[in-house]
Amino acid sequence: MCQILALNANSPTDITFSFEGFVNRAGITETNVDGTGIAFFEKNNNVRLLKDDKAAYNSYVRNLVRIYQIKSSNIIAHIRRASSGAPKLINCHPFVRELWGDNWVFCHNGHLESFPNITEKEKQSVVGETDSELFFTHLISHLEKEFPQKPEVEILFLAVAKFADSYASAGILNFVVSNGSFLIAHCSTNLYWISRSASDDTLIRRVDDGGVINLSCYANSDDKVTIICTMPVTNEKWNKMTNGQALLFVNGEVKLSYNGVPSVINKKFEAMTGLSSEIQQKINQEQAKYRTESAIRAQEALE
Repeated sequence: MCQILALNANSPTDITFSFEGFVNRAGITETNVDGTGIAFFEKNNNVRLLKDDKAAYNSYVRNLVRIYQIKSSNIIAHIRRASSGAPKLINCHPFVRELWGDNWVFCHNGHLESFPNITEKEKQSVVGETDSELFFTHLISHLEKEFPQKPEVEILFLAVAKFADSYASAGILNFVVSNGSFLIAHCSTNLYWISRSASDDTLIRRVDDGGVINLSCYANSDDKVTIICTMPVTNEKWNKMTNGQALLFVNGEVKLSYNGVPSVINKKFEAMTGLSSEIQQKINQEQAKYRTESAIRAQEALE
């Protein structure tokens, strides 16, 4: 189906390393070739949005990410495998909506088969053809009705998480959403996250193409960065979210966790929300090797 990549940090951060591995899943290591997009927040939380209906690995979006050298505290990227809506630009993620004077950015991996309590007006306000945009429109409309003014972030997080609960029987709902100040992630099947700091002085390897980097060479001492992805893009030990879980990320750290109603999974679509067994096996092998190498380095340091 689709693949999500997101970043939340306490200062503007470069996503190029993760993105370069991620885009290989759009036609090289995987078959998500129906479009790509990336959105990132700039000064005053203004959003810059780049989208293309071509496969990500061969898209101008990939080239622009390289040239632009994106640095932002909140970034959301997506590569698409169409399940609802034709493979064309209007249906490519991320989607952007305005609420309380903020830009909200959203992308989704999964498949929704129903839309509880949605109104005809909400349906008609959707521009494209996807279940993803329809859900996002419904979410924004719900929040606008619930809160005439923007509430505190903790209240807002719980409102988003509980709204996702109302879709527990509607299908598969892996998504991330951000207003530039924080990022919320919700999982039904596959969504992973990892937090890093400048103290992580070790080589990490991308699982899709073997690219390596020592992030401590690029980080400041007080940097805190979290990456969220449908499936791990590096050989590190990632944290897997559980079905029905929502997480609030602020300044590169998990601030709140909510264990909500697990989604009822349609097995027909479940396999499409992860990676092929071959790539998953490669990830497992890379992670095992990374853990072994880390243990050896720790032992050597003690000696």
